[in-house]
Amino acid sequence: MDAYNITIIVGSGIVAQEFLKILEERDIPTGRIRLLATHSSAGSVVHFRDQKIIVEETTPDILDKNDGIVFLTATSDLTLQIAPIAKGHGSFVVDDSSAYRMDPSVPLVIPEVNATDLEWHQGIISQPNCTTTPLVLALAPIHATNPLQHIVVS
Repeated sequence: MDAYNITIIVGSGIVAQEFLKILEERDIPTGRIRLLATHSSAGSVVHFRDQKIIVEETTPDILDKNDGIVFLTATSDLTLQIAPIAKGHGSFVVDDSSAYRMDPSVPLVIPEVNATDLEWHQGIISQPNCTTTPLVLALAPIHATNPLQHIVVS
């Protein structure tokens, strides 16, 4: 299996720690790992496997063609600025903000439910918010057996 160059933006917080934990637990082969964050977090050190990763400041010119997969866990404003740049370098962008959730040209993906939508991505995919994802995961098998017509969530 190829090693993946992974860039995580905003890479100094809890979400980034979970990304790194999952990479470790699943023994995902990694090449370059980059963590990008705000100016105030830049320079901090994060440990992953046998390496020390220095968090870099997120700026429009920080990304390059070696950022293979870019996970954006930033604000929608920063995502709308950075995602097209990453895509332009050939990166595969996974957006966790609301920036692209309603964009019909960007697949909204929960891999366990609609992984086939990955086939038509154009460099960026989005994911539903943190409350929608577990709800859809629970409802998908019910819908497959008995198609749901309407759901009210309070």
